[in-house]
Amino acid sequence: MLVCKEWHSIISATSDFWRVVDTTDSLELISLCLRRSRGSLIDVLLSLLPETEVELFSEQIQGLGGDAISLLVPHAACVRSLFIDLSPDDFFLVEPLFEEKLTALQNVSIMPVKVRLQPRRGLNPNLSRVMQPNLRSLAVRDVRLPPPSQFWHSLRVLKLLGFPDSLSAAMSARDILKVIKHNPSLEEIHLLAMNYMQESPDGTPSLMPSPKTHCPVLRTFVFYGPLELASDLISELRFPKDILHVDIRIVSPKERFERAFSDVVPRHSRFILERMSDVSFQIIPTYGCSSPICQFKLTSPSRRATRVVPDGTFTSIAFEYHRGVDHPDADPSLPLRCPTRVLAWTTVRHLRLVPLPNSTEADTYERFLASFPSLESLALCPFSVAGTQDLLLALQPERRESDGGLDIPRCPHLRALAIHEGTPGRDRDYELLAALHECVRVRAEAGSRLDEVDLHLYCYTYWPLGVHEHQEPRVLEVVGNWERTPGASRGSVGGRRGAWGAVVEGWAVLLLLGESNA
Repeated sequence: MLVCKEWHSIISATSDFWRVVDTTDSLELISLCLRRSRGSLIDVLLSLLPETEVELFSEQIQGLGGDAISLLVPHAACVRSLFIDLSPDDFFLVEPLFEEKLTALQNVSIMPVKVRLQPRRGLNPNLSRVMQPNLRSLAVRDVRLPPPSQFWHSLRVLKLLGFPDSLSAAMSARDILKVIKHNPSLEEIHLLAMNYMQESPDGTPSLMPSPKTHCPVLRTFVFYGPLELASDLISELRFPKDILHVDIRIVSPKERFERAFSDVVPRHSRFILERMSDVSFQIIPTYGCSSPICQFKLTSPSRRATRVVPDGTFTSIAFEYHRGVDHPDADPSLPLRCPTRVLAWTTVRHLRLVPLPNSTEADTYERFLASFPSLESLALCPFSVAGTQDLLLALQPERRESDGGLDIPRCPHLRALAIHEGTPGRDRDYELLAALHECVRVRAEAGSRLDEVDLHLYCYTYWPLGVHEHQEPRVLEVVGNWERTPGASRGSVGGRRGAWGAVVEGWAVLLLLGESNA
């Protein structure tokens, strides 16, 4: 070590410096760490060499791994954490370690690599409450788990990925609830399910009437899976009122898709929705093996923090079609119905739509906006000028036939409106500006003025040249009209360059509207 003698002696004599054992290190370093740990609890990382080194030393990997495990087995009673990311073909190397009783083991993470390159089969590392009695954190994928009767009772973190098809027997919702019920100290639950057995083997329903399973200290709940499991599982769980992180993603067949909008969160858990006052609704197109699918995702807060679990509360609910079914565009009303059905029990004050869903005869923008009477700010990232114009028209108050006066507009508390529009059309941009100007003018006349309007028009650099030069005079003309709009105090227009996967050029129009001087 390139340190002074004093520090060298301190490091050599302090066992805490040698508690991390990585099997990709040399056998000499592994032996040195085990020897100097002097019986302290150790954290073991069992993984393959980097991909390039695997190709170069493929004949030596099994020998190296086997020798490293042989060094670890005598220290099995001191192993505190096991992090394993071997391929299924190499997993037999660690089986001797699991044959020992790991009394000090608290954290287990088994995430096999290269599982997509070979037939799926559940690994069997001999996990049970008898062999690892003090386990606190369990994170596994494609691993055979013990039955609920042999599960642990002191878990704080439970992460099950790719279940239940890789387990020794399919786990029903009742089995999962038993596991959760016997672990009241759970702080994190991550359930990523691919298949689900809705009924138990004897043909009886998977859930029986019973008291709700309470999770008093739960801070994170993540569920990705089919609607059937979500309905059976979430309906029986009671979350604490102060739960920080909720991420639910539902995969549903087409015939049950609309029902999922209202059934995914049961009545006793609707407080999770009630805190969704700042919402971002995204329509995310993805592509499956045979046909495209689409995901509708609501998140609150609208801009997610960089941390996995943000400092404040974070809620995400997403709905996705099964792969191989018709594209969601076959029912264009679904995107507008999704946020209104899910958020029917909450008060939304800030809403962001990416992109703006299309309206239909059955589900219009008027009906959509009427579902959010407390809305204070609205941000749109539309794909078509026509849709934006229709929504701006829906925001305008209607005139009464009796006296010609204006009714109270939809979203009467709306004070901020932002539109980020990308279009190569010349006249359509001007039409959008004119429609926005008319919307602001009429709402101000009805007593529901907008305090701030942010309009960003952009186009990609590969669009026809001259678009900006042609548009700028018209933009300035419309901005000048803002000065004469009732309630307008200041209007400005400026150029802006940015990048969303490509360079864009355009204008940003920011309007601050205050009290009228008239």
